[in-house]
Amino acid sequence: MSNRRSEWDAFAYKVGKHIDEYTVKQYGDYPDDKLTEYSIDSIVQEIKKYCARVHTNARGRDETMRDTLKIAHYAAVLHSKLQEERWKNQET
Repeated sequence: MSNRRSEWDAFAYKVGKHIDEYTVKQYGDYPDDKLTEYSIDSIVQEIKKYCARVHTNARGRDETMRDTLKIAHYAAVLHSKLQEERWKNQET
């Protein structure tokens, strides 16, 4: 396994914990959470928002680190929605 893969696996584990212990507890789980209703553009906007906050340090280091987990979670949902849209377009 590559070093980058090991880095990703450690990060993915943290993202998974964040989803289970923070996001789902606070907002619910698919398909009953609000994120399910987000459009592709809305998800892109959320990713941009969290990316823009990285350099502000206004919320502290811990929140900045949590924002990276949120970015990854939104990216995963975006990936799923893009896949779903692709399949819908192929069916029509």
